[in-house]
Amino acid sequence: MKLFQWLEKIGWSDSELAERLGVSRAAVSGYRTGKTQPDLTNAVKIVKLSEGAVTCEDMLKAPVSINKEVVNDLDEL
Repeated sequence: MKLFQWLEKIGWSDSELAERLGVSRAAVSGYRTGKTQPDLTNAVKIVKLSEGAVTCEDMLKAPVSINKEVVNDLDEL
């Protein structure tokens, strides 16, 4: 994910990004693993913090793992 390439380039840790976003380090770890994505507010904050190195499009394209149970529940609807 482009976000983590940018963090590596500027030398920020997950903890530093978490502090700047006002979320837990575990939340940022979830972004890294693809288990979660930042909400829209935090996605915009990331774009602003990165000064354009990470775009809104990059944030929307980020892969997210999908729980099979959730998919099964959706199929039943």
